[in-house]
Amino acid sequence: MAVETRTLILGIIVLAVVGMVVFGIYQWAQLAVRPTEIRVETVEAPVETAYLRIKLYNLYNTSTISGASVYLFDSSKELLGMATSTAGVADIGVRVSAGRSYYVWITKGNTLWEELITIRNTDYDRSAEMFIKEIRMPLQPPAGHANLTLTILDPDYNKIGDGGEYNVTTKGNTRPIFTILFKNQYLYTQLNKVVSSLRGATFQPVLVIRVTGTGVRVTGLPTLYTFSSGDEAYYVEIPPENTACTKDPLTGEITSGSFSTDFNVDAGSLESGSSVTITITLYANLDVEFFKDNGRANDNAVSLLSLTFYIKA
Repeated sequence: MAVETRTLILGIIVLAVVGMVVFGIYQWAQLAVRPTEIRVETVEAPVETAYLRIKLYNLYNTSTISGASVYLFDSSKELLGMATSTAGVADIGVRVSAGRSYYVWITKGNTLWEELITIRNTDYDRSAEMFIKEIRMPLQPPAGHANLTLTILDPDYNKIGDGGEYNVTTKGNTRPIFTILFKNQYLYTQLNKVVSSLRGATFQPVLVIRVTGTGVRVTGLPTLYTFSSGDEAYYVEIPPENTACTKDPLTGEITSGSFSTDFNVDAGSLESGSSVTITITLYANLDVEFFKDNGRANDNAVSLLSLTFYIKA
């Protein structure tokens, strides 16, 4: 009886093992014939042409620039389109192509700016369906603003006001050296120098010193133009990087832009009782070569400040 019981138990165990093996083979077969899931990721093709949006920001405080006229030119300098910026955005109604370069010409008040941009596939914004380029540009201060000052100092560092005079006989100095001081306290502005490929000209800040009358001449400065005998203009180019008025974002400290230069006068031939007129004008956007050729400032030049004084004997 004991043998029969053991035989029965052994048979049950064998049947259980065989059942498990058969079930395992069945499960494996089901997995083997199940189709493999393939995940396909969609890669959007790069956009080659689209409309262009220009975003304009002030170089010094990153605020947007509104009311600017924005012109787009192709590489052959043909005008393609223009727009006026609103809240810093100018949508040019022209399709541009990735991989190509374009000139952007911008005017805002008395500010001129030019930039060469290259359109890249990464500039495309799919939500806006446009290429987007950002331009950060310095703005120039308005002409005649109270935060701009032009000062003349005589050889003794006395201020000569507009309409003032310096008498070489009284001072006993027929070869005086005068100092011109310019200060810009108009926040987040500077005087710009633009080397324009579109216009074939350089527009920059320049001091023009005009001497009207005989017996006095300026020495040590290049001549800008000779209007007639006894009427001549000289000039000094101003480095724009010195003229920026900025504010430190951490300390709040304001740094004024400034520039100073000297000019020498030879009044040895000035007759007693005579006088000559010295007119000093600070220009923005002056094309020096145009002035040399035409005897006047170019149309987009701006007289920011001017003063006149007299040298007498």
